[in-house]
Amino acid sequence: MPAGRLGRADRAPKVVRTGHAEPAMSRRPRIGPQDGRLAEAVRVGLGYALRTAPTRTLALQTAAAALEQNLIGEATTSAKMTAAKLLACVEQLSDADRRLILREAAIGDETVRLRGLDAGARSRLASALRSAI
Repeated sequence: MPAGRLGRADRAPKVVRTGHAEPAMSRRPRIGPQDGRLAEAVRVGLGYALRTAPTRTLALQTAAAALEQNLIGEATTSAKMTAAKLLACVEQLSDADRRLILREAAIGDETVRLRGLDAGARSRLASALRSAI
């Protein structure tokens, strides 16, 4: 075999293309400053993580991310949390802000548990939380 040429066994394997491209944005959760708060929410509870967030913005981002990533429930000790309780945990919100968020999310009954909301309602609530930032 001439010098510099590799034998068949030494060649790199062929890459087989299946025709299925990776999606531009895979279904991974967003990574942002709220990730530390979400990790804390798993450790100590969502309510506490929101109440102790250093800024209103971080508290709202964390609440929205928890809804989007379906971290409402046993993992964050928030199985019984309602929309009203979630908003009350963001202590930097005024009552007017809370009412506006509920109205934007079109949640008529704020005493319904977050786990009881359908996916559309949870998505609207997350969007309303982000718009209040």
